[in-house]
Amino acid sequence: MAEKTAQGLVAFAKTKLGTPYVYGAKGQLLTESLYNTLKARYGSLVWTSDKKKIGKICTDCSGLISWYTGTVRNSTSYKNTAAQVLTIDKLSQAVPGCAVWRQGHIGIYIGDGYCIEARGSAYGVVKTKVKSRDFTHILWLSEIEYVKEPKPQNTKQYFPKAAYKGYSIVDGLKSINAESSFSYRRKIAKANGITAYIGTASQNNKLLFLLKEGKLLKP
Repeated sequence: MAEKTAQGLVAFAKTKLGTPYVYGAKGQLLTESLYNTLKARYGSLVWTSDKKKIGKICTDCSGLISWYTGTVRNSTSYKNTAAQVLTIDKLSQAVPGCAVWRQGHIGIYIGDGYCIEARGSAYGVVKTKVKSRDFTHILWLSEIEYVKEPKPQNTKQYFPKAAYKGYSIVDGLKSINAESSFSYRRKIAKANGITAYIGTASQNNKLLFLLKEGKLLKP
Protein backbone atom coordinates (compact mmCIF):
# COMPACT_ATOMS: atom_id res chain seq x y z
CA MET A 1 0.00 0.00 0.00
CA ALA A 2 1.31 3.45 -0.93
CA GLU A 3 2.59 5.57 1.92
CA LYS A 4 -0.08 7.85 3.33
CA THR A 5 1.33 11.25 4.20
CA ALA A 6 0.10 14.23 6.16
CA GLN A 7 0.45 16.41 3.07
CA GLY A 8 -1.55 13.87 1.07
CA LEU A 9 -4.32 13.75 3.67
CA VAL A 10 -4.71 17.53 3.61
CA ALA A 11 -4.75 17.64 -0.19
CA PHE A 12 -7.30 14.82 -0.28
CA ALA A 13 -9.58 16.51 2.27
CA LYS A 14 -9.58 19.74 0.26
CA THR A 15 -10.90 17.87 -2.77
CA LYS A 16 -13.81 16.54 -0.70
CA LEU A 17 -15.21 19.88 0.43
CA GLY A 18 -18.94 19.88 -0.24
CA THR A 19 -19.30 16.10 0.00
CA PRO A 20 -22.63 15.20 1.66
CA TYR A 21 -22.60 13.74 5.18
CA VAL A 22 -24.35 10.53 6.15
CA TYR A 23 -23.53 8.87 9.47
CA GLY A 24 -21.72 5.58 8.86
CA ALA A 25 -20.75 6.31 5.26
CA LYS A 26 -17.06 6.03 4.39
CA GLY A 27 -16.72 7.70 1.02
CA GLN A 28 -19.24 5.39 -0.62
CA LEU A 29 -22.00 5.78 -3.16
CA LEU A 30 -25.16 5.99 -1.09
CA THR A 31 -27.57 3.48 -2.56
CA GLU A 32 -31.04 2.82 -1.24
CA SER A 33 -29.80 -0.47 0.13
CA LEU A 34 -26.89 1.19 1.95
CA TYR A 35 -29.16 3.91 3.29
CA ASN A 36 -31.55 1.31 4.68
CA THR A 37 -28.67 -0.65 6.22
CA LEU A 38 -27.21 2.45 7.90
CA LYS A 39 -30.65 3.59 9.07
CA ALA A 40 -31.34 0.20 10.62
CA ARG A 41 -27.91 0.12 12.27
CA TYR A 42 -27.66 3.67 13.58
CA GLY A 43 -31.26 4.79 13.91
CA SER A 44 -31.79 8.52 14.37
CA LEU A 45 -28.12 9.26 13.71
CA VAL A 46 -29.01 8.68 10.06
CA TRP A 47 -31.51 11.39 9.19
CA THR A 48 -34.66 10.66 7.24
CA SER A 49 -33.70 13.56 4.97
CA ASP A 50 -30.44 11.76 4.17
CA LYS A 51 -32.49 9.63 1.80
CA LYS A 52 -32.35 12.58 -0.59
CA LYS A 53 -28.60 11.97 -0.88
CA ILE A 54 -29.06 8.56 -2.52
CA GLY A 55 -26.97 8.48 -5.68
CA LYS A 56 -24.23 10.66 -4.21
CA ILE A 57 -20.87 9.82 -2.69
CA CYS A 58 -21.22 10.41 1.07
CA THR A 59 -19.05 10.25 4.16
CA ASP A 60 -19.09 10.79 7.90
CA CYS A 61 -16.37 12.43 10.01
CA SER A 62 -14.10 9.42 10.52
CA GLY A 63 -14.96 8.23 7.03
CA LEU A 64 -13.24 11.28 5.57
CA ILE A 65 -9.94 9.98 6.98
CA SER A 66 -10.67 6.30 6.31
CA TRP A 67 -11.51 7.21 2.71
CA TYR A 68 -7.92 8.39 2.28
CA THR A 69 -6.07 5.78 4.36
CA GLY A 70 -8.09 2.73 3.33
CA THR A 71 -8.26 1.66 7.01
CA VAL A 72 -11.75 2.02 8.45
CA ARG A 73 -11.86 3.35 12.00
CA ASN A 74 -14.31 5.38 14.04
CA SER A 75 -13.31 8.58 15.81
CA THR A 76 -12.63 6.86 19.14
CA SER A 77 -10.42 4.25 17.49
CA TYR A 78 -8.40 6.99 15.82
CA LYS A 79 -7.66 8.50 19.22
CA ASN A 80 -6.90 5.14 20.83
CA THR A 81 -4.41 4.22 18.09
CA ALA A 82 -2.84 7.67 17.65
CA ALA A 83 0.94 7.91 17.70
CA GLN A 84 0.71 11.08 19.80
CA VAL A 85 -2.11 12.93 21.54
CA LEU A 86 -2.06 16.51 22.84
CA THR A 87 -4.81 18.67 24.31
CA ILE A 88 -6.30 21.28 22.00
CA ASP A 89 -4.62 24.17 23.85
CA LYS A 90 -1.38 22.91 22.23
CA LEU A 91 -2.77 23.63 18.74
CA SER A 92 0.34 25.67 17.90
CA GLN A 93 2.28 22.38 17.96
CA ALA A 94 -0.03 20.69 15.45
CA VAL A 95 1.04 20.23 11.85
CA PRO A 96 -1.21 20.04 8.79
CA GLY A 97 -2.43 16.46 8.57
CA CYS A 98 -2.96 16.04 12.30
CA ALA A 99 -6.51 15.25 13.39
CA VAL A 100 -8.57 17.40 15.72
CA TRP A 101 -10.84 15.36 17.97
CA ARG A 102 -13.59 15.39 20.53
CA GLN A 103 -15.66 12.51 21.79
CA GLY A 104 -17.71 11.25 18.85
CA HIS A 105 -16.19 13.53 16.22
CA ILE A 106 -12.97 14.07 14.29
CA GLY A 107 -11.62 16.50 11.70
CA ILE A 108 -8.42 17.09 9.72
CA TYR A 109 -6.18 20.03 10.67
CA ILE A 110 -5.01 21.90 7.56
CA GLY A 111 -2.95 24.66 9.20
CA ASP A 112 -3.41 28.33 10.09
CA GLY A 113 -6.01 27.42 12.73
CA TYR A 114 -8.41 25.72 10.30
CA CYS A 115 -9.66 22.18 9.80
CA ILE A 116 -11.75 20.29 7.30
CA GLU A 117 -14.47 18.18 8.86
CA ALA A 118 -17.48 16.17 7.79
CA ARG A 119 -19.52 18.21 10.24
CA GLY A 120 -22.94 16.60 10.04
CA SER A 121 -25.96 15.95 7.86
CA ALA A 122 -26.91 19.63 7.75
CA TYR A 123 -23.40 20.72 6.69
CA GLY A 124 -21.49 18.05 4.79
CA VAL A 125 -17.71 18.41 4.47
CA VAL A 126 -16.74 21.98 5.35
CA LYS A 127 -13.75 24.11 6.33
CA THR A 128 -14.05 25.56 9.83
CA LYS A 129 -11.94 27.49 12.32
CA VAL A 130 -10.77 25.08 15.02
CA LYS A 131 -11.31 27.56 17.86
CA SER A 132 -14.93 28.04 16.83
CA ARG A 133 -15.60 24.33 17.41
CA ASP A 134 -15.47 22.14 20.51
CA PHE A 135 -12.51 19.90 19.74
CA THR A 136 -10.57 18.74 22.80
CA HIS A 137 -7.48 16.98 21.43
CA ILE A 138 -4.93 16.88 18.60
CA LEU A 139 -3.93 13.50 17.17
CA TRP A 140 -0.95 12.32 15.16
CA LEU A 141 -2.62 9.45 13.32
CA SER A 142 -0.84 6.09 13.26
CA GLU A 143 -1.73 5.52 9.60
CA ILE A 144 -0.18 8.80 8.49
CA GLU A 145 3.50 9.53 7.88
CA TYR A 146 4.54 12.85 9.40
CA VAL A 147 7.81 14.27 8.14
CA LYS A 148 9.74 15.79 11.01
CA GLU A 149 11.25 19.19 10.45
CA PRO A 150 15.03 18.83 10.23
CA LYS A 151 16.89 20.20 13.18
CA PRO A 152 18.64 23.43 12.31
CA GLN A 153 22.29 22.86 11.59
CA ASN A 154 24.76 24.50 13.89
CA THR A 155 26.24 27.28 11.81
CA LYS A 156 29.83 27.83 12.80
CA GLN A 157 30.80 31.45 13.27
CA TYR A 158 34.36 32.66 13.32
CA PHE A 159 36.00 35.79 14.64
CA PRO A 160 37.30 38.10 11.91
CA LYS A 161 40.88 37.38 10.85
CA ALA A 162 43.17 39.55 12.95
CA ALA A 163 45.92 41.58 11.33
CA TYR A 164 47.52 41.87 14.79
CA LYS A 165 51.28 41.10 14.70
CA GLY A 166 51.95 40.75 18.42
CA TYR A 167 51.93 37.79 20.78
CA SER A 168 49.09 38.50 23.22
CA ILE A 169 45.70 36.84 22.75
CA VAL A 170 44.17 39.60 24.87
CA ASP A 171 45.51 42.32 22.58
CA GLY A 172 44.69 40.21 19.54
CA LEU A 173 41.03 40.05 20.57
CA LYS A 174 41.01 43.76 21.36
CA SER A 175 42.37 44.46 17.88
CA ILE A 176 39.14 43.12 16.36
CA ASN A 177 36.99 44.75 19.06
CA ALA A 178 36.18 41.42 20.69
CA GLU A 179 35.76 40.83 24.42
CA SER A 180 39.02 39.67 25.99
CA SER A 181 38.12 38.88 29.60
CA PHE A 182 39.40 35.64 31.11
CA SER A 183 35.87 34.20 31.44
CA TYR A 184 35.15 34.90 27.78
CA ARG A 185 38.51 33.51 26.68
CA ARG A 186 37.62 30.31 28.55
CA LYS A 187 34.42 30.07 26.49
CA ILE A 188 36.40 30.67 23.31
CA ALA A 189 38.90 28.00 24.32
CA LYS A 190 36.13 25.46 24.92
CA ALA A 191 34.54 26.23 21.53
CA ASN A 192 37.92 25.55 19.93
CA GLY A 193 38.61 22.24 21.65
CA ILE A 194 40.74 23.48 24.54
CA THR A 195 39.48 22.03 27.80
CA ALA A 196 40.48 23.20 31.26
CA TYR A 197 41.59 26.58 30.00
CA ILE A 198 43.74 28.41 32.56
CA GLY A 199 45.52 30.84 30.26
CA THR A 200 48.82 29.03 29.79
CA ALA A 201 51.20 30.23 27.10
CA SER A 202 50.55 27.17 24.93
CA GLN A 203 46.78 27.57 25.22
CA ASN A 204 46.93 31.27 24.40
CA ASN A 205 49.33 30.70 21.52
CA LYS A 206 46.93 28.22 19.97
CA LEU A 207 44.04 30.67 20.26
CA LEU A 208 46.15 33.49 18.84
CA PHE A 209 47.29 31.35 15.90
CA LEU A 210 43.65 30.52 15.04
CA LEU A 211 42.69 34.16 15.37
CA LYS A 212 45.40 35.27 12.98
CA GLU A 213 44.29 32.57 10.49
CA GLY A 214 40.64 33.59 10.71
CA LYS A 215 39.81 30.13 12.10
CA LEU A 216 38.98 31.02 15.71
CA LEU A 217 35.43 29.82 16.44
CA LYS A 218 33.10 32.04 18.39
CA PRO A 219 31.61 30.46 21.52
